[in-house]
Amino acid sequence: MVSAVFVDISIIILLVVGVSFIMRILRQPLIIGYILVGILVSPYFFNITTNQEGIAPFADIGIAILSPRWILIFPELRKN
Repeated sequence: MVSAVFVDISIIILLVVGVSFIMRILRQPLIIGYILVGILVSPYFFNITTNQEGIAPFADIGIAILSPRWILIFPELRKN
């Protein structure tokens, strides 16, 4: 039996691939696509994921990975 967490992650990965392809066509930054997928999968929009507790650690890891990129995008956020 396949765990619900793996099905949810598979759906999220498919959405990320699709939205990334669309962002490349529109020549927009991929970070906007990632944020858009996060909004689409959240329980506040389409509620695609069935197991919020299983997906939460991956969301935390994603935030930790993407946080340093904000400094690269907005250099004025650096402390002088």
